[in-house]
Amino acid sequence: MRRLVLRSILLRLGLGSLLMLSSCAVRRVITINPDPTDSVLNIDGMQNDPGPVTRKFVFRGSRAVHTVTASRLGYQDQTITLEPKGPDTVDITLQPMMRTLTFVVSPTPAIVSVDGKPLSDGPVSRITKELPFTVDDQNRWTQYLVTAARAGFSPARVVVSETNPTSDEVPLQLQPMRKDLSITTEPPGAEVSLDGQVIGDSPLVDRNRAFGFDVDANQFITRHLKLTKPGYDPLETTISWDDGQTSYHFDLPAKRKTVRFLTDPAGATVTIDGKVIAPGPDGVPTADLTFTPTDDNGDLPTFSATISKKTEETEWIPVTIPIAWEDGRGDYSATLKEVKTKPVDLMSLSFERNADGAWEIIPRMRTTLGMKDISEGSGKEPPALIYSAPAGVTIDTLTVSPTGSLLLFTVLSGETKTDVRSQILAISTDATGGVQQITDGKSLDIMPAFTPDGNEVVYCSNRAGRRLNIWRKSITGGGGIEQLTNDEEQDLWPTIDAGPHPRLFYQVFSDSLADAQLYMSPMEGGPRSDLTTIPVSQPHISPKADSIVFTSLNSRTNNREIYRIPDRGGPPVNLTNDPDSDCYDPTWSQDGNLVAYVSDRGMDEDRHRNPDIWILDLTHPDKPIQITTNGSIDDCPSFDPTGDAIYFRSNRGGTWGIWKISIK
Repeated sequence: MRRLVLRSILLRLGLGSLLMLSSCAVRRVITINPDPTDSVLNIDGMQNDPGPVTRKFVFRGSRAVHTVTASRLGYQDQTITLEPKGPDTVDITLQPMMRTLTFVVSPTPAIVSVDGKPLSDGPVSRITKELPFTVDDQNRWTQYLVTAARAGFSPARVVVSETNPTSDEVPLQLQPMRKDLSITTEPPGAEVSLDGQVIGDSPLVDRNRAFGFDVDANQFITRHLKLTKPGYDPLETTISWDDGQTSYHFDLPAKRKTVRFLTDPAGATVTIDGKVIAPGPDGVPTADLTFTPTDDNGDLPTFSATISKKTEETEWIPVTIPIAWEDGRGDYSATLKEVKTKPVDLMSLSFERNADGAWEIIPRMRTTLGMKDISEGSGKEPPALIYSAPAGVTIDTLTVSPTGSLLLFTVLSGETKTDVRSQILAISTDATGGVQQITDGKSLDIMPAFTPDGNEVVYCSNRAGRRLNIWRKSITGGGGIEQLTNDEEQDLWPTIDAGPHPRLFYQVFSDSLADAQLYMSPMEGGPRSDLTTIPVSQPHISPKADSIVFTSLNSRTNNREIYRIPDRGGPPVNLTNDPDSDCYDPTWSQDGNLVAYVSDRGMDEDRHRNPDIWILDLTHPDKPIQITTNGSIDDCPSFDPTGDAIYFRSNRGGTWGIWKISIK
C-alpha cells in the first residue's frame, strides 16, 4: 500500500515538472526553400527529402538551435542555423562549384576565348580564369568550349568540365591550317612529291595536308611540289595555303630541242618525217622538235631525218638519220655519197594461198639496185658477161649442162597471175651461136634442170592446166614432151639423179598441207616418198645421188638456211648455221664436194647487206668462202662442170644478165 502511495506521489511530481518545462519551449513552423529546389535538406543530422520543406520546430530554451544543410550535386553545400526567433520562411541558395584553370597556349600566343568570349584583349601565351561548374536538371556537368585562335593557324579547341581535365593547367595547341589537295596533270600518271616525299600518282587527292605559318614573317610557309613522269622534264613549283585553294592542275613540259643539219655537199634537202625543213638565217636547215613520250614508260619518239640532193648532172644517195632525244643534242651532220647504182625491175614468182586455201602463182614486181660498176673491186678478176637480157626482161633461174657447153635459163613476162608467162632459153657457155628457144613461151615454164646425161631437160609447166607439173623433153627438140607428174598440186624444182635406177626429186605445194614437201618418185614407176619433216624449197640431188640440199625457212628469224639430208630421207643437217643471214639457192659442184649458195651475210663498202655467191666445202661447212662482192644482186649460182667457175645471175650494170666468175 505504501509503495502505491509513493508511486502516485512521484508521478504527480513528474507531470508537474513536465508541465512547467513545456510552458518554457518555443514552437515554430518554418518553411525552408532551397535553391535549387531539388536540393536535399539535412535537418539536425537527419536527411529529408528534397526541398522545399515545411515543418514544426521546437526550441527548448532561448539558446536552442536547429541546423539545416542543403546539398546538391554540382553545388557547394550550404548550412544555416534556425533560432527560436526568426522568419517563418528561410531561403538557402547554393553556390556552384568553382575551378581555377590556367590555359597555356603553344606554339605562339593567341586569343583565348571561353564559349566565344575572349579572356584578354590581345594574344597571350598563358592566362588563368576561375570558372563555375555545376550540373543541369539531368545531372550533366557544365561544359565550356575553350578556344585559342590566331591568324595562320587552325584554332585549338578544348572542352573542359568539372572532372576534365584532371589538372588545373589546360594546354591549347594551335594546329597548322589543313586542306585537301587535288592534283591533276596532263598527261596523267605523274609521280607527285611534296617536300621530297612521294604522295602518289596524279590524279590524286591528298587529304588534310598541313600548311605551317611563319609567325615572324607573318606568312604561310611554302611547300615544294615536284612532278615527275618518265619521258618528261620534271616540273617543280611551290604551293602554300593560297587562300584555301584545293585544286591544282599542271601541264608537264615535253622535252624540246632545236636541231641543225650540216651536210656535205652543202645545199642538201632535209626532211623530218616527210616535212621539208627550211634553212635558218645561216643557210643551215634548222627545226624545233618536241619529244612527247609515246607510252607510260616514257619512251621518247625518234624522228627520221632524210638528207638528199639531186641535180641535173647527178644525184647522191639519201641518208636517213634517226633523231632521238640524245640529251638535247642539236647539231647533226651527214656526208652524202654519189649514187653508184641503177634501178632494175625484178619480177619474181610467189606461191600464195588464195581465198579458197589453194596454192596459186602470183607475180611480184619490185625494184632492185644494181651497181654501175660491174667489177669485183681492186685486185680481183672481173666476171665475164655471158648473156644480157633486154631492158624490162627478168632472167629467172639458170642451170649448166653436165658437159659445160650449154646454159639453160628462163625469162619472165606478163603482169598478172592470169597472163604471167615464161620461156626456157639456151645459150652456149662461150656466148657464141645466139639464143635457142627450148619452150614456146605460151605457158609458164620455169625451173629447168638437165638430166644427168645432159640430153634432156626437166622443168615445171602449167601447159596442161592451172597447176604446175613436172615435164621432160629432149634438149634437141625431138621426141615430144612427157608429163612426169599430174597431181592437183604445185610441183617445183625437179632434179633427176644419176643412179642406175633414176629417181625424180621435187618440191610440192599441196593444198591440204601447210608447208612445202620434198618428194621422191622412181622414174621406173612406183609410189613416191615424202623425205622430210620440215618445210622444203629449192631441192637439188647430189651428183653422187647420195644426198639432197635444200632451203628451209627459219620461222623465228624469217631467214632461210641451207640443209642436207640423205637421198632416202632422214634428219636434216643445217649446213649454214647462220640464222642472222638469209641463205638460199643451193647447188652442187660436179664432184658433189662443194655447195654454192646465196647469202646476204656479207656487206658492201657502205655496210649494206646484199645477196652474194658463197661456197662451202662439205668437209668444212663452218668456213664458207665469199665469191662475189660487187654490191649488186648476185644469185642463182650454177657450177661449171670443171669446178673452176660459177655462172650466176646479176643486175650489175643496170640490167639482168648471166655472168661467169672464176673461183680458182
